[in-house]
Amino acid sequence: MKKFLSLFLAALLTMLIFAGCGADETAENSTSETVSEESSETASVSSKNKSSSKNKSSSSKKKKSSSKNKPSSEEDYEYDFDTEFEYEVFYTEEEKVYYGIDSDIYKIGLKNKGNSARIAALMKKAQKGGSYKIAVLGGSISRGAKSSNQSKCYGNLVCEWWKNNFPKANFKFVNAGFGSTNPEMACYRMNEDLLKQKPDFVVVDFTVNTYLDYDVYNTYSTILYNILSQSNSPAVMSIDFTNCVRSKYEGYPRVCEKPSGVLNIDITRAVEDYNIPAMSYHNYIWKKIEDGIITWDNIGSDYIHPNDNGHIAAASLITAHLDEVLKNLKKYSGKITAPKKPSTSQYLNLDYIINTAKGVSMSGGFSKRSNDFADGKGWEYTATTKESKLTIPVPANKNVKVFMKFEGGSEGSITVTDAEGNVRNIINSNAASTPTLVDVGAISGKITLTPNMTNGKFEIYGIGIQK
Repeated sequence: MKKFLSLFLAALLTMLIFAGCGADETAENSTSETVSEESSETASVSSKNKSSSKNKSSSSKKKKSSSKNKPSSEEDYEYDFDTEFEYEVFYTEEEKVYYGIDSDIYKIGLKNKGNSARIAALMKKAQKGGSYKIAVLGGSISRGAKSSNQSKCYGNLVCEWWKNNFPKANFKFVNAGFGSTNPEMACYRMNEDLLKQKPDFVVVDFTVNTYLDYDVYNTYSTILYNILSQSNSPAVMSIDFTNCVRSKYEGYPRVCEKPSGVLNIDITRAVEDYNIPAMSYHNYIWKKIEDGIITWDNIGSDYIHPNDNGHIAAASLITAHLDEVLKNLKKYSGKITAPKKPSTSQYLNLDYIINTAKGVSMSGGFSKRSNDFADGKGWEYTATTKESKLTIPVPANKNVKVFMKFEGGSEGSITVTDAEGNVRNIINSNAASTPTLVDVGAISGKITLTPNMTNGKFEIYGIGIQK
């Protein structure tokens, strides 16, 4: 009897053990199936997010197991929820241009390697912290024309590069771009619009804005010298923009044709003489167009201005050089040399009077202009029947230029008189359809502008003074 009872208990215990193992296996399998579905969903979301990203790689969020069960044997698969799901994203050659990840960008875009000691010195300071200003000086492209908003203009994107690479430092963007202006105009206004801000890094752009400047080598050289000679030793880069042949672009059928010849050789000479690092949007974009990678319409909003894609490409050209400097930062000694003076001092001793000057009086249709950009200073006049005058004090016996523009469709003229009431110039409404330096000669004490306008308006950005 005892022997039979022992055998019965042993059989019952064996049944219970096998039943428990089966339950454990069922629970393990159930948990595994649930987790497998959850992992699949996470991978799908990660892949979806990655495909819409502009970054080179992406991963899913880490997820940890909530199951308390353990594998029943070494052959069982264990899910490791700390593993990242990596997906390789493939970009078209066209997208690489837009996103600034084209491996050819530096090789094609580099125009002049120059001396980057000042850039390296700024990077070394920024690694430790501090506050710095990143600036652009140029025409409408630098101003941000045709970008969808200011945050997407190339200058601001370059500033973002500095922020991302030097998180201990603070950076502010200074936009000294002014549409349809040339290097000579910049020589007058750069102290007011740029140098007073004490920039630490400046990108200069005037390649497609040299019209009405008949001394580009000396004006561009003076710009570079004035920046480099500042007490805080700013770093400078130059960029060449480009355009389509306007008559072909605006004709019918519209044709995007590359300009013949080379870009302004005087700018190239100045850049090389001052050993400034320079990148060429012109060379890079037209190479990609000629290779069939992109079309002009992919990066241009009209015959000359980049769209958002073009601004990204321009910023990427500049930051490609900054990347090279940062990668080789230890190789730079930190020695900074003083710039040589320009061959002429004609554009060095200039002044620029704006609407903050004391002693200015105005009446009738005149009003002050005011915004945060370089093109928002000075005065404007709207045609009226009221008697109108603008009187501005000027230094004695200095050559004066009125920096101004008439609005399209304006009719009439402006009479310019000196302190004694002598007529020094009559400026007709067709004389300045774009921002223009109108020479009124040497004047002492003050100038007065009296409009004789039947309709329209004009803007006076400032009064240029040659000391």
